[in-house]
Amino acid sequence: TVMGEVRTKAPLDSPAFTGTPTTPTPPGDAKGLQTTNAEFVRKLIVALVGSVLEPLDTLQELADALGNDPNFATTVLNKLAGKQTLDETLTALSGKSVDGLIEYVGLRETISRAADAL
Repeated sequence: TVMGEVRTKAPLDSPAFTGTPTTPTPPGDAKGLQTTNAEFVRKLIVALVGSVLEPLDTLQELADALGNDPNFATTVLNKLAGKQTLDETLTALSGKSVDGLIEYVGLRETISRAADAL
């Protein structure tokens, strides 16, 4: 009967699907209440993650790599705040040889006089 056939159909309001139902893939900029599918979600995740190295391709792996620190930015800033401040003298001395250090602090003449006095 017609009513028997109607009873075999899914309701229009919140139907329960079985098997592997398919839907069209909406465009990447879709907004609203469109039905999505696994391909749509996969494309969005790839767009979000980009070309990150394979070991860091999930948000959980990223969280693990950052030590699961919810305040990571604050932690890094606090660590940086404890470092030596940038100083003109220290910067000038960085990487100099012993001869360069002697020259920088103006001891060249003193060393020469001391050597001559011997």
